[in-house]
Amino acid sequence: KQRFIDAYSLSEYDAGVLTATREMGDYFEAVTQRAGGQGKLSANWVMGELSGALNKSDTGIADSPVTAEALGDMLLRIEDGTISGKIAKQVFEALFAGEGSAAEIVAARGL
Repeated sequence: KQRFIDAYSLSEYDAGVLTATREMGDYFEAVTQRAGGQGKLSANWVMGELSGALNKSDTGIADSPVTAEALGDMLLRIEDGTISGKIAKQVFEALFAGEGSAAEIVAARGL
């Protein structure tokens, strides 16, 4: 937990949520690595959109239809200005539904 606070500049609460299980911690770190080290952005999406979608579908993090790499790639699109945070929610829903990669979804929908 302390390593997440120090390495990713997370609050104690965020670090606690992300280290509650080994699977969650590993997933978060893989997302963050793929997203170019964007710890807070990664934490927000893992704890927010991803956790909400997993809870709704009664799915565990290990069985997530959105891989850490796919989520990290989408977060890179937010960081480079390709998509906004609002549009990213649409892209995430499509990722969760298995419609392809972030780049494919952005291109197919003209986002």
